[in-house]
Amino acid sequence: FNLEIGDPRTYRRPYSSTRHRVVATRFSIMIGAFFCLSIMSKTGRTGFFYGWIIVAISTLALVISNGLSIGGLPVFYKPIQEDMLSLGTVTAQTKDAVTGLGAGLTFLLAGIFSLLIGFLINRSGSKRFMIAGTLILGSGLVYYSFATNASDVYVSHSLLGLSLGLVG
Repeated sequence: FNLEIGDPRTYRRPYSSTRHRVVATRFSIMIGAFFCLSIMSKTGRTGFFYGWIIVAISTLALVISNGLSIGGLPVFYKPIQEDMLSLGTVTAQTKDAVTGLGAGLTFLLAGIFSLLIGFLINRSGSKRFMIAGTLILGSGLVYYSFATNASDVYVSHSLLGLSLGLVG
């Protein structure tokens, strides 16, 4: 059977849960900022508050890590799928599954690593973990640029999940 462009059976709902996560992250940062303000007003402190530097650096780290590993990659899924199809490493039926499972793997590993890394951050501080997370994020993105088959995509998404667990 033949499907037309305007046929409702070909319509795919746009993926918008990433936008919801970004909004939720920004909302939680704003709640934290208002909490800091309420504590400052109750204690009577005036002037510069060092906690705002921590809030700014944490926000920047979240925007960069989530933007690169979650929001930035779906733009490149079609060209990556076309490259893997031309190399013959995936079939036309499995090309969407490879990138979709990779994204799911990123979220799964980010959740698992966040629990483990959060425990370690409480014991030894966050500076080393944030530096390691940014290095792993960069290496995962570089590795992703050389992906030629499904296992390369899964390894790079695993690195991105680890970096999200380390950075935030």
